[in-house]
Amino acid sequence: TIILTRVTSIPKDSGTFYYPGQVYYKADRPITDATSSYRLTVRNTQTGYVAKSTTNLIPDISMTANSPLYFNTDADFATQLPITYKFSATINSRVFDMEIVFRYREIDPSGTVSYKSITIPFNEQFANPSEEVDFQYYRPDFLVALSQSIPVVPGVIRKVDQLPGGVKPVEYRFYCGTEDLYTYYQITQPSSGIVQERPLFTTIENGVGIFTSRLIHSEFRNLSGNTKAVMDTSRFTRDLNFVF
Repeated sequence: TIILTRVTSIPKDSGTFYYPGQVYYKADRPITDATSSYRLTVRNTQTGYVAKSTTNLIPDISMTANSPLYFNTDADFATQLPITYKFSATINSRVFDMEIVFRYREIDPSGTVSYKSITIPFNEQFANPSEEVDFQYYRPDFLVALSQSIPVVPGVIRKVDQLPGGVKPVEYRFYCGTEDLYTYYQITQPSSGIVQERPLFTTIENGVGIFTSRLIHSEFRNLSGNTKAVMDTSRFTRDLNFVF
């Protein structure tokens, strides 16, 4: 039995769910056993009404041998070639997404330091368990993304060392969702026909909603020497004042 405790310290955004009144509950320990099923039981203490649901976790992924992330090498965005990140879909997973997060710190002329990041999204992928999932990226687009997201500010110096928590500047972040999450995505897509009403999809017994799981897997890397050299000379990034 895992007791969930209501928490109010987590910031809430004005996204999909009701804002600011949605309620968060936190487990009293990590929930990580992908070999077990987890049953959620929610009881209304005033009416006695009980809603239930069950889900499985998604096992962690590992990069395949023909993916550059299989080897613990630095992130290389210097060559004029595409790059493909590959892994096999694990059991219980059906929908996949990926982001590249680039972190850096800024030092203004007064010496004030601020920590910033940009996120480069990929398109969603769908696969069955054991099938290979591929995310392809044209390497020079990394420099273009930096130029589009980071303003040129005279006197500001940017560096990729001494980041909070000691993390490396490049994070490859992979998201894996369950079959229920995949079905939910399919049903809630905008309708292109005359019929606009969408069927109700719920995984809750005696309720409406979704109880499922999602895996987030991250790989952290430093920038390669070639990438740093290109950032110094490329027309997209040479005026951003990155100092290595």
